[in-house]
Amino acid sequence: MGFADDHINEQSARAEQTQLVALLRSEAPYMQKLAACKRLAAIGDKEAVPALAPLLLDEKLSHAARIALEAIPDPQAGAALRAALPKLQGQVLVGVINSIGMRRDAEAVAAVSEYLSAEAVSQSSREVVDAAARALGRMATPTAVQRLTEALKSGDETVRVAAGHGGLLAADTLAAQGNSRQALALYDAIRTADVGQSARLAATRGAILLRGRDGLALLAAELRSADRRRFAMALQVSRELTAPQTTATLLQQLSQLSPARQALVLGVLGDRGDRSAWPALRRAVSSEHLAVRVAAIRALAGLQVPTAIPLLFEVAKQSSEKGESEVANAALASLTEIDSAEVDAALVRTLSQAGGAFRLLLIELAGRRRTTAALPGLLRAMNDSDQTVRAAALRALGQTIDAHRLHHLTDRLLAPRDDQDEAAVRQALQTACSRLPDKQRVAQQLAACYGRAKPATKRFLLDLLGVVGGPTALDVVARAAFDADPAIQDTATRVLGQWMSPDAAPTLLRVAKTSPNNKFRVRCLRGYIRLIRQFDIPDARRVSMCREALAAATRVDEKRLALAALSRVASTEALTLATEQLKQPALREPASEAALVIAEQIVSEHPEAVAAAMQQVLEATRNADRSQRARKLLERSHAGARR
Repeated sequence: MGFADDHINEQSARAEQTQLVALLRSEAPYMQKLAACKRLAAIGDKEAVPALAPLLLDEKLSHAARIALEAIPDPQAGAALRAALPKLQGQVLVGVINSIGMRRDAEAVAAVSEYLSAEAVSQSSREVVDAAARALGRMATPTAVQRLTEALKSGDETVRVAAGHGGLLAADTLAAQGNSRQALALYDAIRTADVGQSARLAATRGAILLRGRDGLALLAAELRSADRRRFAMALQVSRELTAPQTTATLLQQLSQLSPARQALVLGVLGDRGDRSAWPALRRAVSSEHLAVRVAAIRALAGLQVPTAIPLLFEVAKQSSEKGESEVANAALASLTEIDSAEVDAALVRTLSQAGGAFRLLLIELAGRRRTTAALPGLLRAMNDSDQTVRAAALRALGQTIDAHRLHHLTDRLLAPRDDQDEAAVRQALQTACSRLPDKQRVAQQLAACYGRAKPATKRFLLDLLGVVGGPTALDVVARAAFDADPAIQDTATRVLGQWMSPDAAPTLLRVAKTSPNNKFRVRCLRGYIRLIRQFDIPDARRVSMCREALAAATRVDEKRLALAALSRVASTEALTLATEQLKQPALREPASEAALVIAEQIVSEHPEAVAAAMQQVLEATRNADRSQRARKLLERSHAGARR
C-alpha cells in the first residue's frame, strides 16, 4: 500500500475511535460497550484512555477496558492502570495488576510492590499477591528484582511462594537479555529459599544451564539427591546441557547411583550421543543388573559407534539363546537404529550360520532394516522345515523383497504349506504391495498369479490390486466384475467402487449399466459418482459424467447423489443439466437445490442463463427458502443483465 492508502486508513481508524469513545461515554447497552472495548484494543490510542479509564471500576467491563489499555502503548494508558489500583479489589484488582505486568511498566514497581506483603495477604487474597509477584517478575527492573529478592525471605509463606514464581520470570527475562550475573543471583536466591519444591527445581535448572560448565558440580549434587524430583530434574538438564564435560560428570556419578538410576543416566548418555561414553557403556553391557544391561545396550544406538556392532551381535546371540528376551529385544532395537552398512554386512554373514532363536532374531532384524542383501538367506528360510522360521522369513520378505522377486511370494500364495503359511504369505504380500514404489511391476506380478489362483485366493488378489492401482490392476478387476462366480463379482465391484483414480470411471459405468445384479450396479454407480466428487476432473467432463450417472440411475438416491456432485461445477452446462431434472417430480427439490448452488456461483458472469433457470426453479420448487433464494438470484440476474 502507498502513503495515500496509509493516510486514508489512519483517518478511518481515528473516525471509528471517536465513535467508539462516544459510545463508551453514553448510556449504550453493556454488549455494545463490551464490543467497543474489544475494538479499541485493536485501534485505540491515547485519545481513548479517558473513556476507558473509568470502566476499570465497572465490574462487568473492567476486564475488557484493561485489555484495551494494556494494548495502547501510550504512557497515559499505563498511568490510568496505576491510578486505578487503590480503588480496586478482588479479581478486578488481579486483572489490572496482570495488565500492568504485561506492559512491563517500570513506573508501577512501587505501587505493585505494596501488594507483595503479608498485609496484602490478610487484606486482599493470595491471587492478588501472586499477580503482584508475577507483574514484578515481568518488569525485571533492578528495583523489581530487589523487591522480589526481599520477599523471598518474608515470614509469610504466601509471599515467599509468590516471590519465587515472580522471581523465576524475572530471572528468565534477565538471562534472555544477557544479564547473566543478576539472573544467576536470583536463581540462586530462589533455589535456596523456602518457596516450595517446584520453584526451587526450576531455579536450580536455570542456574545449572546458565552456568554451563561451571554448573556441573551443582548438577552432580542433584543427581546424587535422594529426592526423586530433584534427580528427574537433573536428568532433564543433562539432556539440555551442551558443555562437553557433561558426559564426564554423568559417568563420574554412575557408580554412586542405584541400578535403577544408573539405567536412567545411561539413557541420557545415549540421547546425548557423546562417543566418549563408549567404554563405560561397554562395561555396563555386562552388568549383573538387568535394567542396567538393557539401558546400556539401548544407549549404544545413540552413540552410533561402529565398534559397538560386533558387541551387539554377540549380545543378541547370547541373550536369544538363553531366552533373555528383554536383552535380546534391546540389542535388536539398537542394531535396527544404527545407521551403518556394517550392520547389514554383519547381518548377512551371520544369518548364513545362525540357528535357533538367534536366527529368528536376525531374520526380524533383516526385515526391520529392509536389508536387501539378506534376501537370499530369507528366501531359503521361507522354505525351512520349522513353521516359526518360515513365518518370520515371510514377514521379513514383506519388508525387504523388491518387485522383480515378488513372484517368490505369489508362487507361495498359490501353493502354501498350510493355513498358517497362507496367512503369513498374505500378510507379507500386503506389506510388500503397500511399500513397493514400482506399482506397475507389482500389478503385473499379481495379474500373472491371478489367472492360476483358486477363487478364495483370487478375491484376496483383487483386494491387493485395488491397493496397487494402475491400468494393469484395473484391467484384472474390471474383468473380474463379470466373472461367473458371484463371490468374485462381489469382491471386484467392491474394489472398483473404492478405486482411487478417475481412470476407473468407464469400467464403473459399464458395470452400472450392464451388470445383471442390482446390488453390483448400485455399488458401481455410487463409486462412479464418488469419482466425480473427489477427483480433479475438467468441468466439461464432470458434467458429462453427471449426465451419464443420471441416465444410468434407476433409483432416486443415486440421482440425488449425481445432482449433489453436479452442483460443484460452476458452468452454464451444469445449470442446464440441473434444470432438465426439474421435470421429474421426485427430483424437483434436489434439482432445484443444485440449480441454486450453481447459479449462485455464476450469476455475475451469466445473468441471462441464471434468470431463465431461476424462473424454472420458482415454478418447480415447493420449498419457501429455495423460492426466496431463486427470487434474489432473479433480481441479481436482471440487474446484471441491465449493466
